[in-house]
Amino acid sequence: MLVRRRVAAADQGRYRVVVRNPAGSVTSREARLTVNPGLRDGLIGQWDFDGGDLVASVGLDLAYRGDTAAATTFETRDLEGAPARVMGFPRATQAQGYRLFHDAGGNGGGTRLNRYTLILDVMFPAASDRRWRALLQTDPNDGQDAEFYVGTQNGLWISGGEHGTGLVTPNTWHRLAFVVDVPAGTVGKFVNGVLVHRHAIPGTPDNVYSLGPEALLFTEDNLETAAGYVNSIQLYNRPLADAEVEELGRPMAEGLPKGQLDQLRPTLQVQPVSQTVRAGEAVTFTVVARGTPPLTYRWERNGTPVPGATDRILHLPAVGEAEAGDYRVVVANALGAVTSAPPARLALSTEERVLQPGTVEILQGRTAEVPVTLRALGGEAAGSWSVRYNPEQLRFVEALAEGGGTVLANTTQAGEGRVGLMYSLPPSQTLAAGQRTLVRLRLAAIGEAVVAPLEIGEAPLPAAFVDAAGNPRAVKTAAGAVAILSAPRIATQPESTAGAPGGSVAFSVEV
Repeated sequence: MLVRRRVAAADQGRYRVVVRNPAGSVTSREARLTVNPGLRDGLIGQWDFDGGDLVASVGLDLAYRGDTAAATTFETRDLEGAPARVMGFPRATQAQGYRLFHDAGGNGGGTRLNRYTLILDVMFPAASDRRWRALLQTDPNDGQDAEFYVGTQNGLWISGGEHGTGLVTPNTWHRLAFVVDVPAGTVGKFVNGVLVHRHAIPGTPDNVYSLGPEALLFTEDNLETAAGYVNSIQLYNRPLADAEVEELGRPMAEGLPKGQLDQLRPTLQVQPVSQTVRAGEAVTFTVVARGTPPLTYRWERNGTPVPGATDRILHLPAVGEAEAGDYRVVVANALGAVTSAPPARLALSTEERVLQPGTVEILQGRTAEVPVTLRALGGEAAGSWSVRYNPEQLRFVEALAEGGGTVLANTTQAGEGRVGLMYSLPPSQTLAAGQRTLVRLRLAAIGEAVVAPLEIGEAPLPAAFVDAAGNPRAVKTAAGAVAILSAPRIATQPESTAGAPGGSVAFSVEV
């Protein structure tokens, strides 16, 4: 007899017994053990809207606020290629929205939920693009703004900080997660299972980020709201680990799983991507998989297993010809396996990254924009550098980011002719190979007519680039220049004259 006590997902599968004696052996037929999933640990509320109402799948029902019911719709929409029953919510006024309840009591040293996770599968149409979109107000009685938003840059916003800009695209379903741990002083913000930022918050219990027994969805006090659709919402009375949120991945038509993700074959949420680097640089390949744990990983190069590469992240500290090739990862569990495709190619380049300010002309007393370009090899995610100039000839005005990135300027040494710049792309985005304008410097010409050099320096910030995994990427620099032009001035004006028919006359001017 085989007894399995406290069975878990890892125990499910096919079993058989081999019976032997001195005369021989016999094997039984297979018996399959299926572990029925219970609720996920800490799940205290779930709302899926499949019945065309606010009834909870787990926990307490939602409730309308004010006249919101008249503006709410329940309909079937496409989600990742499959039909999904969803709720359409309006652009809510302060008196509208949806009341969310829980009866979990308090935790984290307070009477409210100080440690919790909120996950929403939402889609905002194009009309809501780049508008404030309130998601959660933790207390309906504080009369304040909501605590969690999609911001005006299509990222996740909390208390003055928006991160993951550009990731919440219009007309696209996204799985947004907020992992709140007040005692630790953090809120983790996730889009489709990927951490975009860990936000610092006050660590005192029962503060504005702590969740009371009643909260509000999709509303706040200043009409910073937008219409949209929601397919599924989950509330946990604990902060999920990063790996748990990552495992949930992207939204699906069936909504968020209430069970422990049991009986799921592996699927790949994020595939490894090809990279081109110079010899000696580090490379990191990453895969995000979902399925019944435990998941195993096996990385292959050109079809041959990479020794010791059995994690979801493959880090190669200094690549050469021996590491170049096509990489795949095989992710498996007891129910099956999946292989990444197409292969992620690691290629070596003999070219060099070159960072260079352009050469432009500026009229004396005017301003102009100078492009700063990078000859990218591909895969660069962020960089820093400094620009040197003569402060008696030029004055720094501002830096403008290009290519969907953001730029921060360190102007502490601007008076000495040095400005540091930090450029970054949104999470999960990198530069493609080729010549790219990263930043435009707006400079004012304050000196006399001269050719003023622009150089890439090392202070206050060094010239350095990294890929999405933080691996350094070497860069060379070149100089540019600003030609300051004086407006022409006439020193001697032409004089009037007279001439005979058929004769010659001349006018002269000195400038």
